[in-house]
Amino acid sequence: MVVGVAGMVSAVTLTDAVLQAFVDFDWNDNTFNSITDIPGDPGTVYNITLFGDNWTDIAFGVYNSAGLNPGDQWELEVYNPDAYQTFVQLFIQVDGWVYTTDADSAEGWVDAGAAKTFVFDLDPGISIIDAVGLKVGTDGWTGRPSGSSLDVHVVGGQGTQARDPDPANHDVVPLDLAELCWTNPDPNSESGVITCDVYFGTGEPNDLLPGFGYELIVEGTEETCVAIPYALEQFEEYHWAVDCYDSSMHAGEELSVGSLWDFNTNNGAPMVYSGPSQYLWLGHAGDAGSATADFNATVSDDGLPADTLTYEWTQTSGPAEIIDANGVVVAEEPYGSKTADTEDISLKLTAAGTYLFELTVDDTDRSTSNSIQVVVAETPCEAAQAMPTYVPIPGDISGDCYVSLEDLAIMTEHWLECNSLMPCAGG
Repeated sequence: MVVGVAGMVSAVTLTDAVLQAFVDFDWNDNTFNSITDIPGDPGTVYNITLFGDNWTDIAFGVYNSAGLNPGDQWELEVYNPDAYQTFVQLFIQVDGWVYTTDADSAEGWVDAGAAKTFVFDLDPGISIIDAVGLKVGTDGWTGRPSGSSLDVHVVGGQGTQARDPDPANHDVVPLDLAELCWTNPDPNSESGVITCDVYFGTGEPNDLLPGFGYELIVEGTEETCVAIPYALEQFEEYHWAVDCYDSSMHAGEELSVGSLWDFNTNNGAPMVYSGPSQYLWLGHAGDAGSATADFNATVSDDGLPADTLTYEWTQTSGPAEIIDANGVVVAEEPYGSKTADTEDISLKLTAAGTYLFELTVDDTDRSTSNSIQVVVAETPCEAAQAMPTYVPIPGDISGDCYVSLEDLAIMTEHWLECNSLMPCAGG
C-alpha cells in the first residue's frame, strides 16, 4: 500500500523523502528517522489519501514538537469525507512500544461525511518518545476504492482549549438548531474561573483576527452553551470558535485561543445499518438444502434534497451466487421475480459458507453503504461455534455442543492414561 499526504492547511511542507519514509518505515523499530519531520502542533490540519483496496496498515505518524508529559491527554479530530465508514485507532510511542491508549475513546468507526474526536491518556510515569499517530483500517473484509481520504485535525492537550463542540465539527445540522455547546478546559488551579468569548458567522475565516474574524456573539460567559443569534439558512456553512480565559494563570497567559469549528445545513448522507452478523445453518427454516437470512436494516435520512430514498442490496462474496450483478435474486423462483431493491429483504442461501452482502441507500445526491456478514453452517452446533462469543462447554469432549454419554465413554476409554515424560500422579 502506498501512503500519500496532501491538502495541508498549514505551513508545513511534506517532502517526497518524508512520504517515502512512511512507505518503507519498519514500525517494529524504535526510531522514527525522518518521520519526526512532521509536526503535530495544535491547529495543524492534514488530509491523508490512501491508495489501495484495504485500509489496514499504519497510515500516518505525527511528531509532537510541543512535547507530551506523563498524565497528559491528547486529542486528534478525524473527519471522514469519504462515502464509506472508516475505522481509526490512535497510538502513542513510548519506551518499549507500549500503547497507552484509552480503548474506549481512542479507536472507533468514523461515519461517512462525519467527524469524531479521539482522546487517549498518557499513564503517569511512562517514558515518552514524543510521537503520536494514526492507524487507519476497515473491518478487514470490505474493500475501499483507491483515493479515499481523511482529514486529521491536531487539537492538542485537553487541558488547554475548549473542546467537545456540539454540534460536532463538520456536522450536518437541522435548521432548528438553537444553541452551541462545548466543554471548558480545567483551570490551572482550583481557585481559577474559566470565562469564554464565543464567535460565530459565515464566510472565509481570517487567521489574523480574533475569533477568525467572525462576530463576537457572547463575551466573558461562564456558561458552556450559548444561543445561536439568528435563524439558520439551508445549504449554508457556519463557523464558530470559543476563546477561553483562565483567571488563575499569570498575567498575559490567561487566554487560550480556541480551534475553528464548523457545521453546515447541507444535505446529510443517509445513515445505514444493515444489522448484526447472522449465524445460520442449513435446514433452520425447514428446507434441508438452504438457510434463510432476514435482513432488517435501519435507515434514517434528513429528507434532503427530495425526500426520496432508493435501496440496493449487492453480494460481495459467498460460496453461491444469491444476488446477481443486475440486482436480481438468483435463488427466487421464477428467476427475475424478486429484485434486491428494498430496505428489508429475505434471502435463501443455498450453500454453507460465509456470505457478505452490502446495502447502499441513495437520496439522489449522496449515498451510504453498510455491509452484513452471514455465516451458514452445516449444523446448529457449527453455527454456534462460528460465533466470536462461543465458549465450549467443559466436558464436551466430542465437540458436538452437548455433554452426553458419548463424552463419558471417551473419558472412560482413556481413564488414567498418561503420556507425560514423568509418571503421572496416582498412576
